[in-house]
This record gives sequence, C-alpha cells and structure tokens, in this order.
Amino acid sequence: MTLLLPLTTIHSLNLKHEDRLTEGYTEHHGHPPNEQSTMREWFDCMMIHDCLWFVRHVLMPRFPDQKELFDTVCRQVAFICMDGILPLWETVHPTDQWLRYTFNTARRFLKNPNEKDLKTLCRLRNDAEAAFDGTGKAFWAADMGRFIVQSVVNDDNDFAKYAHSVTTRAYGFYHDQWQKDKTNRIEIEDAIESARQRLDQLLLDLEGDTQ
Repeated sequence: MTLLLPLTTIHSLNLKHEDRLTEGYTEHHGHPPNEQSTMREWFDCMMIHDCLWFVRHVLMPRFPDQKELFDTVCRQVAFICMDGILPLWETVHPTDQWLRYTFNTARRFLKNPNEKDLKTLCRLRNDAEAAFDGTGKAFWAADMGRFIVQSVVNDDNDFAKYAHSVTTRAYGFYHDQWQKDKTNRIEIEDAIESARQRLDQLLLDLEGDTQ
C-alpha cells in the first residue's frame, strides 16, 4: 500500500520550514503538494536530514513495531553521509584525525556490539563534549562526533534523533564548503544518492508491510 503524506499532515506539524519543503516539492514535481502526495514524492525532493526528521516524527509513530528497522536504517544513512563528508573535512583540516577516529570507533562498535569497550566510548564521548564546549574545533564537527558516540552509548537508543543531528551538521558543513571549493563534491553527492536509495528501500519495505 502506498504511503501517503497529505498536505494537511504537513500543515499539522507546524514546521518552520514548511514553505521551503512545499516550494521544493512544487519545483521538483511540477505541481504543488496535495492530499494524495506520497511519502516517496516528498522524500524525492527533501534533503537527507529532512527525510530523517520525517522518519522520526511521522513514520516511526505509524509503525511502532518496526523500531529495529528504523534504527538500522537511520544508522546506515548517518554513516553513509559521514563517509561522504569525511574526505572534505580532512581536505579542510588535513592534520585533524579526531573526527575520523571517533566515527570509525563508533561504527566498529555498532557493527560488533560484543566488542564494545565502554571505557573507550566514554573517553570518546568526553573528548567530543570537550571539543563541543571548548576551543580548537568548529562546533558542528564536535557536534557530529558527540552525536555519533551518543548513538552508541545512549540508553534511550533514539538513533533517528542522532542520525538527524549528524546529517544536519554534515550537510551544513558541505553547503558552507563546496561554495568555496568543489573538492570532494562527487564523493559527497555519491553519498547523498546512496542515502536516498537506502531511504527509498525503507519506504518500499514499509509499503510491503502494509499490504
């Protein structure tokens, strides 16, 4: 069954950026959204972090029994985006390996939960908090690292929340930098496309589940 996202539902969410979303929909599809607009049509013209916001606030409440699927997809999308942004980060900050180390460690623990070293995770989280609160690194870089680590250690396991934060920061960095330097743009666009494909597969899985 096709998943709908009617315009009235968009209105009910009281989004500050509703105009941006509806304008993007109209530009992409050649007509404004309506009551028959589908989730896939919206996702086709949203930025990745917007898609993850809708996963968290619209899809997850509709499918409460699919939390494991949502958690998996949100982590995958966030890590795909981070894979894309890290080369640009390292081009801009060639001597700073902190973000990659944090990212790779968190990803290793996510892939192999039995290998979790809580002492290492706590140290990474503390490093991320220190970078976020202190000096030496831009706030968005520290924020990405902080949320990556929190996605592993946080007790509430709200992976959609952390994935949304990570991809928002990654997009902000990309948007700020590519206007100055087109380096690594292809890698980032490939990552965005891969993330879109994973989100599209999520919608297909959910639609199949509602048959």
